[in-house]
Amino acid sequence: MFMDIFVVVVVLGILIPYFYFYFKQNTPLKNNKIETIGGYKKPELLKELENIEKKYERGILPGFWIDYDYRDSSTPIDSVAFAITGGDAIHFCFLTDFGNVKDLNDAPIIVVSPGDTPSSKLIANNLEDFLSIAFTVGDAECLIHDYKSHNDLKIDSDQLYAVDTHNSSGNARAPERVEADRKRLNYLKNIRSIIEEQLTKKFKIEQIKDIPQYINIIREERASLINIKTSDNIGIISDFPEQEIKSFNYKTTETEQIKKFLKNSTLPERLKFYRDSTDHYILAECYDMNIKNLLIEELIKDGFTEESNNLLNS
Repeated sequence: MFMDIFVVVVVLGILIPYFYFYFKQNTPLKNNKIETIGGYKKPELLKELENIEKKYERGILPGFWIDYDYRDSSTPIDSVAFAITGGDAIHFCFLTDFGNVKDLNDAPIIVVSPGDTPSSKLIANNLEDFLSIAFTVGDAECLIHDYKSHNDLKIDSDQLYAVDTHNSSGNARAPERVEADRKRLNYLKNIRSIIEEQLTKKFKIEQIKDIPQYINIIREERASLINIKTSDNIGIISDFPEQEIKSFNYKTTETEQIKKFLKNSTLPERLKFYRDSTDHYILAECYDMNIKNLLIEELIKDGFTEESNNLLNS
C-alpha cells in the first residue's frame, strides 16, 4: 500500500510540471497588461519581451518564455519569477533581498533548477545582462551549468542549432523530419538574431563576451557585499550592520521548535531562515506543509506580504 502511494506521488511529481509547461508554452500570456509583478513596477524591457512573444510565438526567445506564475517549493521566497525554460522546472527570477532592491531594473537575476544542489544560482546583475548572455549562449537553460571557460560554453552553444540526423538508437531519421528540423532551427536562429539586434539598439544592451568570467566576477562582487550568509551561497544584502547570526538545525521539522527559534531570533536571523528554508525543506503538499503555513504567518508578522504571497503560491 505504501509503495503504491509512493509511486503515485512520484508519477504526479513528474507529470504535473510536464503538463504545466506544455500548457504554458501553448497558451498566450494572460497578464501582459498588468503593470506590476511581485509588488514592483514591471521593467520596460520585460514588457518589450512580452510584445515580442505576442508578435512571433511563445518559445521565440532563446531558451525561455515569459511566465510570472510558475514557482517551485525551492524558489527563494524573496524572488520574483519572470520566465521558464520548459525543462526540468527550470525558471528565472529577480532576486529582491527581501525588499532591499527597490527597482527590478536593478535586481540581480537567478536561475532556479529544483533538481540541483544548490537549486538557485546568481547568473546576471540585471535583466539586460541576462538577455545579453541568453542570446550569446543561444539557450538560457545552459545557465544552470558552471562552465570553467568560454570554450566549454561554446561547445554546448554550437550544438544548439545542429540537426540530429540519427535517433538515440543510432538509426537514421526520416529525411523529411531532418529537413523540417533544419528549417525550424534556421528560422529560430534568424529571427532571434533580428530580435537581439532590435533589443540591443533600443535598450543599449552591451555584449558580454566571456560569460563564465562575467558570472565569476559578479558572484565575487556580491560575496563582498552580503552581510547575511545563506546556504545557497547567494546570501542576502541588507542594511543591517555586521553581527553574529545564529543558524538553525534544519534537520528539525517540529513546528514548535521552529516557532520558538523564530520568536527568539533577530530579524537578520529570520531572514536567513526564510531564505534557507526553501533549500532545506520541501514546502509543498504531502511534505513540510506545516512548516510552510508557519512561515507564511511569520512573514506576514515581519511585514513581508509579497514574500508570504510568493510562498503561498509556490
